[in-house]
Amino acid sequence: MDKETLFILLMCLSIGSGWGSEELELHFYNVIHQPLDSATVTESEREYQAFREGGIDKKDCGDWYRVASTLLMAEVYGERSLYARSILADLERYRDLCPMPESTWWKLILGNAYFVSNEFEGAVQAYSQIPKNTENAEHYWTYLSAQSNLASAYNALEDIESAIRTLEELDTYIAAAETEFEVDKAIQHTYSKQLNINLGGMLVSSRDYVGAEKVFNALD
Repeated sequence: MDKETLFILLMCLSIGSGWGSEELELHFYNVIHQPLDSATVTESEREYQAFREGGIDKKDCGDWYRVASTLLMAEVYGERSLYARSILADLERYRDLCPMPESTWWKLILGNAYFVSNEFEGAVQAYSQIPKNTENAEHYWTYLSAQSNLASAYNALEDIESAIRTLEELDTYIAAAETEFEVDKAIQHTYSKQLNINLGGMLVSSRDYVGAEKVFNALD
C-alpha cells in the first residue's frame, strides 16, 4: 500500500473511554501518516493479548480501538503479520459493546486491513462509506485512494462490472473536481493516467475492446 495515497478526513467520534475522541482521531491520523516504531507495535501486541485474556469493558473502548488500529496498520505496512484476522473478528464480536467509530480515518484503516487480509467483502463495505470531499486537497486524495482500492476489491471479487463503474465514476469525479480547488497537476496527471490504464485493462478483461481502445487512445 502506497503511504502517499493514504489521506483521511478528520471527524469527531464518540465512544465512552479514557481516550477521548480527539486523541483517538489524532492516533488514527498518526498510525497512517507516521512510521510505526517497533516498540509501539510490540506494546500494542502486549495490550491486545491482555484484552484477549481479560476481556473488554465499556471503559476500555478507546484503548481497544487505539490498539486495534495500530496493529491493523502494522499489518498493512508489512511490519507484522500476526493479528489482523483475529482483530477483525474481535471487532465484530465487540461491535455492540464498542460501536465502530464513525470516522473516515477509521474506515480507511479498516478497509485497508480487510484488503490485505483478502477479506474483500469487508474492504468493499469500509471503502464504500468514505465520502466525497472537495474542500481541500488532502480530503480529496483520501476519497481517490479509497475509490481506487474499492475498484481493486471489486476486481478481486471478480465483480468486474462494479470495478469498471467505480473507476469510470472516479475519472469523471476527478475531471469535475479540477475546477473546485488547486491540486498538484503533475501528481494528478500521473494518478489519472494510472487510473485509466487500470480501467482499460478491466475493460479488456470484460471483453469491451472498443471501450478499452477508446481509453488507451486517450492516454498521452
